[in-house]
Amino acid sequence: MTVIHNGINTQNFPWPPMLSHDIIEKYQLEGKLVLGFVGFVREWHRLDRVLDSIAEHPEENWHLFLVGDGPGREFLEQHAKKLGITDKMTITGIISREAMPQYQSVFDLALQPDVTPYASPLKMFEYMALGKAILAPNMANIKEILTNEQDALLFNDETDFKQKLVQLCNDKALRVRLGQQAYNTLAEKDFYWLANAKKIVTLFESKIH
Repeated sequence: MTVIHNGINTQNFPWPPMLSHDIIEKYQLEGKLVLGFVGFVREWHRLDRVLDSIAEHPEENWHLFLVGDGPGREFLEQHAKKLGITDKMTITGIISREAMPQYQSVFDLALQPDVTPYASPLKMFEYMALGKAILAPNMANIKEILTNEQDALLFNDETDFKQKLVQLCNDKALRVRLGQQAYNTLAEKDFYWLANAKKIVTLFESKIH
């Protein structure tokens, strides 16, 4: 058995990434620290923990920017309302694949608050391609891709998640360092669709000959 991880198309995610001022203006994100998430959100993604952290730091201008939609949307909207922070969360609804780099460019840090143990989350490779600081679970499938304190912060439990989220929010230099190294890891480990195709061809050729 050979595991081939997800990857990205470099044509869609050119380097260096360009910050989209249009998205900042459209969603009124100017002056806000943008905590970003991409995907079809479900309750098990545990983005409610992000809202809890935002509510626990009312003096900070932290903003959850969820690019996507999903069955967990209503739960998050209700939770934000209960916490009194509906103005500190934006859910865009479904966005085209082509527009994803533009939307993700405005993230100050990128969230993977939970994951199934068998997943190779596509969003994580996109975060890496854009040089974003990533907060993700300390799980085996994530550690195949990222290394704690080298190219991401990996958390162990809910308390650790909140502590590391605050750490990332408060330390711009750390965000920049982790984001740059995340991009470097993507290149070093060849997490590209074209490279994946070449790996598959090589595997088949080794079996044929």
